[in-house]
Amino acid sequence: MITQEELKAILSYDQETGAFTWLSAHGPMPKGMTAGTLNKTGYIHIQINGRRYGAHRLAWLWMTGEWPKRQIDHRNNIRNDNRWTNLRKATKSQNCANSLTYKTNTTGFRGVSWHQRDQVYIAAIGGRVNRRHIGTFRSKEDAARAYDEVAKDIFGDFATLNFPDQTDHSKGLIAP
Repeated sequence: MITQEELKAILSYDQETGAFTWLSAHGPMPKGMTAGTLNKTGYIHIQINGRRYGAHRLAWLWMTGEWPKRQIDHRNNIRNDNRWTNLRKATKSQNCANSLTYKTNTTGFRGVSWHQRDQVYIAAIGGRVNRRHIGTFRSKEDAARAYDEVAKDIFGDFATLNFPDQTDHSKGLIAP
């Protein structure tokens, strides 16, 4: 694993833009060239001495002098935005909480699904193992607001919300 000292000897990091540049020629890369390539999942990776590193993890090492023990989260969900202000330590759970809505989502809202038989929207949070039922609602918007309230309580600043600017989420719940 590369050290901060070794990293700073071969790459420059601009914390305002998140870009790394080569301080000297590196293989076919000339001095001053932007380092890294965008992979198919949207992250920038940089190859150093035959080993591939995530640029976000290198940015953490560059700024703090230590390798992150856990995950590094991109606050704005843009995986190639490695500006220092956009990066933060996260647990796996926090990193998952701060993720985009799945492409297969049919309601357009995070944590909301349609229950065909009962003709209601269901709000739930969590994965397959630790799924928590929040409630049933007449509208998908009300279900999304209820999801937001619970997500804020559980994940705090890491929660990705359906309505980030709204605070009243108690309307529209259908009594059990």
